[in-house]
Amino acid sequence: MFIGLDIGGTKILGALFDEEGKIKKREKRKAKASGGLETVQKEIFKTIDNLLENTKIREIEAIGIGVPGLVDRDGTITFSPNLPFRD
Repeated sequence: MFIGLDIGGTKILGALFDEEGKIKKREKRKAKASGGLETVQKEIFKTIDNLLENTKIREIEAIGIGVPGLVDRDGTITFSPNLPFRD
């Protein structure tokens, strides 16, 4: 199973996918970016928890994340215009 997250300044969209790319579950939450880094991180973790809730999944193969802004080759967000992420 895989998780995909689209993190923006106003919302976080999440989906749980099987090995064939079929969506098994979706989740949408407010990002609460104005609350700062820790608040957004908590919302990301809640999104993932809700995607896995009531499932028998023991292992996630990978999590892919999309964010607005600049990301370096190491995956570090160097700039995001509407999220409190810096380096």
